[in-house]
Amino acid sequence: MVNNKKRKLLDTEAVTSCLHLRGTSESAVLACHNRTAKNEEKWSVGTFWRRVSQYYAPLRKCYSRCKLQGSRGSELDFWVADIRTMLQEVVAKSSEWCSFLQAVLATTATLHVVLYHDECTAGNILNPQKKLKATMWYLSFKEFRSVFARENAWLPVAMLQHRVADAVLGGVSAATVKVLQHILQAGNCRDGFDLNMGAHDAQYRVHLAPTSFFLADHDAQRATYCNKGSSGYKPCLWCANVLKRDAPEASTASGSFVDICESRFSSFQIASDAEIFAAADHLATIAKAGERATMEKAYGVNFVPGSLLQDAEARQLMPPSGACNDVLHAYFCNGVASWEVGLAMRELQSISDLDALRYIVYSSSIKKPGHRTFKSYVGLHQKKLVNDSSRFQIAVLPRLLNVTLRESQEYGLLLAPELQKPLRAASSELRAFAGDPELQSGKALRLGTLLIRPQDVIMWDAKAAQVLECFRGRSGFCVLTLRLQLLQKKAWGSVWQITDRRTLLPLSPSADIDVPTFTKRVGMTISCLH
Repeated sequence: MVNNKKRKLLDTEAVTSCLHLRGTSESAVLACHNRTAKNEEKWSVGTFWRRVSQYYAPLRKCYSRCKLQGSRGSELDFWVADIRTMLQEVVAKSSEWCSFLQAVLATTATLHVVLYHDECTAGNILNPQKKLKATMWYLSFKEFRSVFARENAWLPVAMLQHRVADAVLGGVSAATVKVLQHILQAGNCRDGFDLNMGAHDAQYRVHLAPTSFFLADHDAQRATYCNKGSSGYKPCLWCANVLKRDAPEASTASGSFVDICESRFSSFQIASDAEIFAAADHLATIAKAGERATMEKAYGVNFVPGSLLQDAEARQLMPPSGACNDVLHAYFCNGVASWEVGLAMRELQSISDLDALRYIVYSSSIKKPGHRTFKSYVGLHQKKLVNDSSRFQIAVLPRLLNVTLRESQEYGLLLAPELQKPLRAASSELRAFAGDPELQSGKALRLGTLLIRPQDVIMWDAKAAQVLECFRGRSGFCVLTLRLQLLQKKAWGSVWQITDRRTLLPLSPSADIDVPTFTKRVGMTISCLH
């Protein structure tokens, strides 16, 4: 006699374990299982999809249905994360997130939101009808700075297909307003909320800071703040007096303005939030389209009803002063690094021998780009819902969150530190000083996203030191340093005096350590750009 109750329990476990197969759709899981299973062990279609629905139900509860105003007067569904419910589910399902958040909340009860959004294209990028193309919003916290480089430190909070965003009054900017208003509502900031974490369900009170930081590439900045970029006289959102090269000559001749070729940093003036808001408000008062277009070009900002800058309250939640360039897109793509690649390609164009070109390609191990924008192909697996935006959002978002939590649990948030080869035993004096006979010295120390090498400067808690050697021993990783004494603070960084005080400084992956962007030593002083 078959125990049906036990059979159902086993089926539930089997189904949920198969849902953890990376890159595999639920339909493929069902088909593969039934193709290989015995008749009495096959899953019925109805039972399988009920198990799938039950599995994702807690994750679906992490998102709330909001409404966006359509440009034609209609309302459109927009699913946004409920930050309280999401964080509770996150710490319950990922011990890595739980332990890291516990460590953060042990030092502060206030979390500073960092919002990020970018466009994603799934499927064939050459398809002219990109129904899967969407803008994805992710969230992390400033207190998670040491793990920002880990993809799984960012939680998916919202998504919107481009074809839907085009029908929204204010577009992506208006959707960003809704995300900010929903997450930074007064109950989350002023009142706060409780999270139960750890083995004993210890209760932690959490408050969100009332303003958000914004990490974005230039396209995302333009979509959010509606700045014109290179099509305006003032291409940079933050610069008050930097103009493009073909701006009217009378402007640069006045002495107040400089063009983008200016190399003296001291000539740049930063535009305050108040000045940017005043420009946006002025555009709203101009009735004539021609006059407004002229002022838009001068201000470098477009007038878009419903956008962030046109909402006097919402723009305080994420002012331009809280925005930061995404280094990947601002530096490596169409930035300094891409110019270097361009120069290299110009050299390649001089190669007339195809065999030589083929050799270069093979020796460089060039790989074609993958277009798996949605994690684990989640977007592609839900393409049957692509014409129903609301159902597509609430199908994709819980699955993205599920992948994030699974991979954070599997791979962790912190990158394991690594002492790079060649390794050798530390000197007998240092082994005796550290009380560690197994102390080893290495070429460099990989700590999180940092690569620390001898002669590098490291900075922490308004302190600095120059690294002499990197070590690994029984108690972990450490560096031998010469401590530095602060001489001057500059707009571009700081100047330090080298002392003769040597210190063996222990380092851990969670240490809040910085390495300056650039350093220059002159005599016994070191100038640091940071």
